[in-house]
Amino acid sequence: MKIQLRKITPDGLVVYSEEHQTTSNASGIISLVVGNGIAQTGNITEVPWNEPVFVQVDIKLSGQTAYTTMGVSQILAVPYAIKSGDAIQGGSVEGNTATFAGNQWAGTSQVNLSTNRVEVKALEGRHPNEPIFVVRNLNGEIVFAVYETGVRINIDDSDSRAEKGGFAVGGLSTGKSGKEVTYFSLDPDSVRFNILESDDPTRAEKGGFAVGGLSTGKEFTHDYMSISVDSVRFTILEYNDPGNPKASKGGFAVGGLSNGKETTTYITTHKDSTVIYTDLTTTGNVNVTGNIYTGGDTNSPPICDFEGNEYQTVKIGNQTCMKENLRTVYNNMGELLGYEDVFCYDSDCDNNVQTYGLLYSWNVVSSAMPICPDGWSIPGDGDWQTLFSFVGGQNWDSNPLTAARVMEASGLWISPEITPTNQTKFSARPGGKGDFTGNSWVFADMGQTAYFWTMFWWMGGVGALKIDGSNGVSFDNTYNQETPNAVFSVRCVKNEW
Repeated sequence: MKIQLRKITPDGLVVYSEEHQTTSNASGIISLVVGNGIAQTGNITEVPWNEPVFVQVDIKLSGQTAYTTMGVSQILAVPYAIKSGDAIQGGSVEGNTATFAGNQWAGTSQVNLSTNRVEVKALEGRHPNEPIFVVRNLNGEIVFAVYETGVRINIDDSDSRAEKGGFAVGGLSTGKSGKEVTYFSLDPDSVRFNILESDDPTRAEKGGFAVGGLSTGKEFTHDYMSISVDSVRFTILEYNDPGNPKASKGGFAVGGLSNGKETTTYITTHKDSTVIYTDLTTTGNVNVTGNIYTGGDTNSPPICDFEGNEYQTVKIGNQTCMKENLRTVYNNMGELLGYEDVFCYDSDCDNNVQTYGLLYSWNVVSSAMPICPDGWSIPGDGDWQTLFSFVGGQNWDSNPLTAARVMEASGLWISPEITPTNQTKFSARPGGKGDFTGNSWVFADMGQTAYFWTMFWWMGGVGALKIDGSNGVSFDNTYNQETPNAVFSVRCVKNEW
């Protein structure tokens, strides 16, 4: 017997053929299974069952040399075979789920079902920073994600639906009022924990909520956050190893949902400081055993340079700073600066000076003739350190993005990887820089980086402070008396001595 499978029409292309050696029963009936014969053409697994398929049956009796065609008929689909071409291929084990690989279905162990659990696991070779499990909303934004080291929940605060809350944990039973009991709710403007008060004093000691570290033991080594009916406690680990970078990351942060790569941080708690970037209101007592330092914009009066340019100022902590880059061509003694000592970025004074100020040479900032207004001076590295410690905590240099984000003026940075909030009102402006290379000045980085001259008292010279739209804040002391051919912006700080 020869079985030929043709596609589309009775005389169409033969996509598969096979031969069978068989003998009829006493009634002359022959039974065979297509696919179990000796293949002559094609592969039975590659037959396009989703297209019309016709079967041609040829027979050749013992002793004959040629086949005789018995007929050609279409194979009509039945419910269990209509998509047999999409059958699962390859090996799999019990509990695996099926996934479509583009041209066929195959088993995967990433989602595994068993009698006792549903398991979602990450496979080897994946990028460790990508989420293992994601839930997205209709806009394609991540609402819930599970990563290698934790879980993140984002709440949309863009419309009135925010009143409904974004995340809640409740009990299976109802409370005395007949309503569902919610133990934890997370809204765009508040977080609420409800802890049941018990008459049993032993249960009250256990508290109501705890956040611990990820470990392989049955119990966490430390409770980092615990909430009980009468207190909330945050515990931040201190490291004895000063070279351990984890020691400087702080312990707790609250932020908002944004479309940028960085979220807005409203409160950060470190082992040595707590910084709040929004209003703080309390209806109860505040007991303070130490000092309270206040900062932010205190509506400091504007100042003028020798030329008469007016500058807005801001008080941050105990320091008063300019909110604008210097733009005068005179020093504080009324002397006109040399044409090789002060520049407009890219020689475009009309469009750049008012927003980004002027760029000054090393000769100007290192001169005995000051260019800052009377009573003001170019900041030293200690002044910047004090400012950054106030806005970013004592360990600001281990997370330089935090200080940059709250100091950068909004709307001036080109494609920043961090979202400027200017919560400090410092209004850092990316005025770029100029370098003398060859026989001409080359200007770069406007809209991307702010370069400010800095007096490094400990080295007897000057250098640059950089506020970058991608990497945050950093010092660069390579610009000094040995490499004077550079021009940067100037911000002045009020003398407090």
